[in-house]
Amino acid sequence: MVRRKLFTERATARGILILLFLPVLWCLPTAFMIGELSSALPQEGGYYAWVRRGFGKFLGFQEAWLSLAASIFDMAIYRRAERWSII
Repeated sequence: MVRRKLFTERATARGILILLFLPVLWCLPTAFMIGELSSALPQEGGYYAWVRRGFGKFLGFQEAWLSLAASIFDMAIYRRAERWSII
């Protein structure tokens, strides 16, 4: 029993560390990228405008629709998580 409890405590601590550091590791480079792109290309449209300028109209169109779909699914997931009392 002592072994199992120790394993569970380590797993919990590791999970908490991952939950604390993963957003920093993901969001910090993204924030730097957005800062650089918005200062280099100061036009409205954000990701859509940057992708369209760099890769063409077709991929810009895809980026816009995929961002919209991701937002819709993200909102639906939060609503379901609220129902399940996860958040």
